[in-house]
Amino acid sequence: MFSSKRSSHPLGYVFLCLSLLLFSFSLLPACGDAPDPKGEAWKALDYDGKLTFMGSELYGPMQKLFQAHDAEKYKSFSCETCHGADGASKKYVMPNGLHPLTKGSYDGEEQAEVTFMREKVVPKMVELMGNDFAEGGAKGCFGCHASK
Repeated sequence: MFSSKRSSHPLGYVFLCLSLLLFSFSLLPACGDAPDPKGEAWKALDYDGKLTFMGSELYGPMQKLFQAHDAEKYKSFSCETCHGADGASKKYVMPNGLHPLTKGSYDGEEQAEVTFMREKVVPKMVELMGNDFAEGGAKGCFGCHASK
């Protein structure tokens, strides 16, 4: 099947490399067309379904994440931590209750929170809820925070 002899054709190796490269690209989904089953599932839920999901799938992992980051600050982690004190009366619509952000302007203490959000919170939200929650996605930072 395979010969130990090298091809006598000078373009044989180039052709092989290009063929492998094109084949590998065919395995990738088209840009922007990647399926997002978790995001689609979230969008399909009604209000009660979203409450159930948040309570059963999101709350526990997020509580652990925030408390591991700063146990004292987040010792009373609750729905209100992200959704604001009036979250329930506003049906937990976001953004609500979190301090507004100005893109790119964070001082020293805030920078630690931004790093935590980018490196821990955003990836966990994407894992649990889909690509809309990715930084730069439909929700991203400003899906939870208002913009100044």
